[in-house]
Amino acid sequence: MKLTALQLETLMLIRDGKVSQKNYGHGAWRIVGANPSVVGRLTSLGLSRWTKIIGGNAELTEAGRDALSSKGNAHE
Repeated sequence: MKLTALQLETLMLIRDGKVSQKNYGHGAWRIVGANPSVVGRLTSLGLSRWTKIIGGNAELTEAGRDALSSKGNAHE
């Protein structure tokens, strides 16, 4: 699977524990630390997941760790 440069950068941010969900008031949950659309796409691809449904941190799945360690990924 080829990942874009932004997707790879986001995987590294997730690996480093910099992506989480924060509550900014009455049900206003936001993804912080990376582009929310990219985080959602990586989650849909099975490369990341949330530690909690609401308010958790993003973490890499086994596939996400493999994608980061793979040298065959070309930047599109």
